[in-house]
Amino acid sequence: MKESAIIFLALLLSLNVCSSEKEIISLEKTPPKLINNKKMASDVAEVYIKNIYGKDVAENEKPYLIKDENEYWVVSGSLQKNIAGGVFTIKIRKDTGAIDTFTHGE
Repeated sequence: MKESAIIFLALLLSLNVCSSEKEIISLEKTPPKLINNKKMASDVAEVYIKNIYGKDVAENEKPYLIKDENEYWVVSGSLQKNIAGGVFTIKIRKDTGAIDTFTHGE
């Protein structure tokens, strides 16, 4: 009986160690990027522009210029010909979707 308890305890401990190793391995994997393409970056930027400046500004500054800069998407508006003023620029983290910087020229 005592030997069975020791064997059971040893098996239980070895299973616990194996499951801990699997958890460590899964934590080392790179998480997927939340904003993983230009379309998503454009959509996120447009939500911010509409919310802050309104639908007209969001539409007037299209097409959006989208740059892939390592861990960020940088989305900028564009001006139509013969229109004075500046455009927005939004820097969006790819992994979280958080806005790093947000500016609008005059």
